[in-house]
Amino acid sequence: MTNILLIALLTVNVALLTFVGVYTLRFRSLFRSFVTSPDEKTPSPFAELVSNISDVFSRSVLAGAKTTFMGLQSGLVRGEKAVGADIAEDIISAKNPLLGAALDSFPSLRKTLRRNPKLIDIVAQRLLDKSTPAPAGSNHSDQFSFKLKV
Repeated sequence: MTNILLIALLTVNVALLTFVGVYTLRFRSLFRSFVTSPDEKTPSPFAELVSNISDVFSRSVLAGAKTTFMGLQSGLVRGEKAVGADIAEDIISAKNPLLGAALDSFPSLRKTLRRNPKLIDIVAQRLLDKSTPAPAGSNHSDQFSFKLKV
């Protein structure tokens, strides 16, 4: 009885070893075909896989770096514009109190000038033109004259 059990156990072990050996050879051939290139001009599937993974990884790293860099640049540009607008606003208030009062009275004008400080000269010129006293005897009738053609 023990001889029959030993023979059965030995047969099962041989079958298992044969099964493992056959599948090991198949796995090796499959792995070799995946890793080695078919010819000199075409890369192996493994090389293509590694190339694709590295492309995706490098794109994500570059996108993150670009986002960070552009965010820093945007913050610096906004800060420079804000400082320039603050300086221009203080200079205007110091040199021309009328224009400083106009900026306090017209918040939308202040906002526009903060965005584009180059418009300060135009605003100053228009406010000074409007604030100059009219000559004596003038009733400003030419400001509101409408000429209707029939």
